[in-house]
Amino acid sequence: MATNCPVCGSELDETNWASKGLDRAVINWQVYYFCNFDHKYKFCSNPDRYLNPEQWRAQQPGASRGGGGAPEAS
Repeated sequence: MATNCPVCGSELDETNWASKGLDRAVINWQVYYFCNFDHKYKFCSNPDRYLNPEQWRAQQPGASRGGGGAPEAS
């Protein structure tokens, strides 16, 4: 069965995941597979960023200001 790394979207085959060197994590009873440990670390540090990206972006400082450019000069 194939799945995707939630961080980069790489297609993974979770069958025999341990023998293939894939990392995995369980969040809220859901198993997620990763193509490498760095992606597992990023995901586990902030799962909402990858599970609900639109909601996560809306909660970031400055998200309601729009534009996203450099701060205005004073």
